[in-house]
Amino acid sequence: MSRKGGGAQIVFPSVRFVFLFAAGCILSLFEGVILYYNAVILAVLLFDFLISQKQPFSVERDFDYILSIGVENPIQIKVANKSGVPLSVKVKDEYPQEFSASEREIGGKISGYQTEQFHYTITPYKRGEYTFGDVFTRRMSRLGLWVFEDTFNLETQAKVYPNVQMVKKYDLLSRKQMLNLIGVKPSKIYGQGTEFEMLRDYQVDDEYRVIDWKATSKKGKPISRVYQVERTRNVMLMIDAGRIMGVQVGDLTKLEHAVNSALLVSFVALRLGERVGLCIFSSDIKEYIPIQGRKYHFNVIMEALYNLKPDAYESDYKKAFEYISRKNKKRALVVVYTDLIEKHISQRLIQYCAALKKTHLPVCVAVKDMNITRIAGCDPQTERELYQKAVAQTLLKERQLAIKELNRRGVRVVDELPEKLTISTINKYLELKHTMRI
Repeated sequence: MSRKGGGAQIVFPSVRFVFLFAAGCILSLFEGVILYYNAVILAVLLFDFLISQKQPFSVERDFDYILSIGVENPIQIKVANKSGVPLSVKVKDEYPQEFSASEREIGGKISGYQTEQFHYTITPYKRGEYTFGDVFTRRMSRLGLWVFEDTFNLETQAKVYPNVQMVKKYDLLSRKQMLNLIGVKPSKIYGQGTEFEMLRDYQVDDEYRVIDWKATSKKGKPISRVYQVERTRNVMLMIDAGRIMGVQVGDLTKLEHAVNSALLVSFVALRLGERVGLCIFSSDIKEYIPIQGRKYHFNVIMEALYNLKPDAYESDYKKAFEYISRKNKKRALVVVYTDLIEKHISQRLIQYCAALKKTHLPVCVAVKDMNITRIAGCDPQTERELYQKAVAQTLLKERQLAIKELNRRGVRVVDELPEKLTISTINKYLELKHTMRI
């Protein structure tokens, strides 16, 4: 979306003006010369000001008002030169101070009656609503003696959501059947069902009733019919929004990485015909969206994730898992985004995840912190660094023990770096769906 604005102007002398003034001061030492010089310079200054002041142009800011957290979002500034004279302009945009930008200043030369588009990107680090302010331009007069600064009132509201760009990218690659480019391993689910899928060579474990005798006689070898199983499954996404998820990993917190992953997983599952729900918890249930499979359900989930606020309380796994069990009687894939960094917390998670397995299929998703791995493997130079290394090694050991215990109790685990978390979780979901574990 875009918005145009008109400007308020500030004028001040250029460097060239200062040089001319300095030359006049030197010439003042010579009688009879300074008067003619000053008269000419004054006339030139006035002429340059008059022909340059009213040079008409407009500025427009264009961008998607739904921004994605943690990634670069493109911003476009359009400058339209409405005169026949070339315009040299520099542009500075007043983006939210919480964002980082690829460029502080953009611009260039615009021919007469032409429009140029200047680009830069911004990266937000927190979800929420933000305001873009004015756009400031700086241009030189025709003769370069004056500098004109114009302010364009282009105040605009924008919302920072979880990584919507990744959803759009997945959708595009899915339509082009190119998901392998981002590491996704899509699988079709074959087995006993009612919808005919394809013919293939007979395999030893195929039942005789699936043999297609007509195709067998034509091919001269046994051919089996393959049916696609019923695809609709229940998927419940649980996000721990408690204290342990507020740890910064890279540019974002663990919670933000979890939210980004959950958003895309919900999109993928809904696209595959699943029914998806969402539960956000900490010391209490913060948000619950029942499992549904309607087309607009993704937007409901996205809005809930947009409004998610973390807190500093200890998460109550017992309350959260009992709530899910009470609300969902039918078997579901329960994807739990949490962390395994503290021993006493991991023990409670293991206990209640294992209990959940009686009815559902739990998958625990955790974000690795490379800083801890780096510290654990460093060569300490001081006593403080030695202590930090010992703590980091203890944390990693406890984490591995927790993962091993979860696996032993039949709970699947995705333990990945932030940049691999989403794709690994999707692949785990597709794997479980493919093997009909859900």
